[in-house]
Amino acid sequence: MPQVVACPACGKNVRVPDDAAGKRFRCKGCEMPVSIRDAGQGRLSLHAAPLAAPARARARAPSRASAIVPRAASARAADSAEGPDACPACGAALDRAHTFCTACGKALVGAAASAGTTRSRAPRHRRRAGDRGRRHSIGRATGWVLAVGIMFAVFGTAQGCLHADTVERAHANLAGFAADDELDFQGEVVTAGELRARIDTEARMIFVVNYGLAAVMIGLWFWARSAPFPALLTALCVYLAVLVLNALVDPSTIMSGLFLKIIVISALGLGLKAAAGQRAMERARAAA
Repeated sequence: MPQVVACPACGKNVRVPDDAAGKRFRCKGCEMPVSIRDAGQGRLSLHAAPLAAPARARARAPSRASAIVPRAASARAADSAEGPDACPACGAALDRAHTFCTACGKALVGAAASAGTTRSRAPRHRRRAGDRGRRHSIGRATGWVLAVGIMFAVFGTAQGCLHADTVERAHANLAGFAADDELDFQGEVVTAGELRARIDTEARMIFVVNYGLAAVMIGLWFWARSAPFPALLTALCVYLAVLVLNALVDPSTIMSGLFLKIIVISALGLGLKAAAGQRAMERARAAA
């Protein structure tokens, strides 16, 4: 009466006759060479075992080329990387894709290393792509820091030149007043001399503030090349502070250049996020 036994490699149930002890075949589930052994009390069991070589293959003499020319070292390295043909511990036949012996459970070093290399290859590519993306975002944000510094310098120059005409007209209007003459200026009583000094100070502050902000942004651009995270964080804070102060002084500036403001803030934010990720990866690598 046929018996049902389980393959030791894949667990597939195989039906074998009672008198099949000593025979060998390949499991249809995993193609593993197995042998049928008598387990006692009329029971049979399957065990991993190499198949016997065919008679024609045993009788065939090796060719002269194969007898003289040894196998190349690269081929031997490839075979060892894929895994052994037989378990080094128990001698059971193995598939080269296996990472452990299905008969005794011994780990196969060559196959495990090959499998580990294959598994780690895709994450390595993803890490490299992520590094390139972070560097691109950081470089773009750093470029915007320089662009904002240049814009502050250009805007300060243009605004100072335009304000110069207003200063000249104001001085022309005050030409008929002595320095001690008191005037009512925006609900405040001031002398003509104080008003002239205030006008000149306001004209100078346009250049000082804008050129100062330009110098800060250009300095942050240089700093971002060696320490992108703190430099971009400082640049974003400075730019937002300037926008808030301008809105408090003159609310009409909120909508002025809104599209450009959104682009600058977005670029700086993305660059800051990428710089934070890069710094975290550097710390993790240093700790490892």
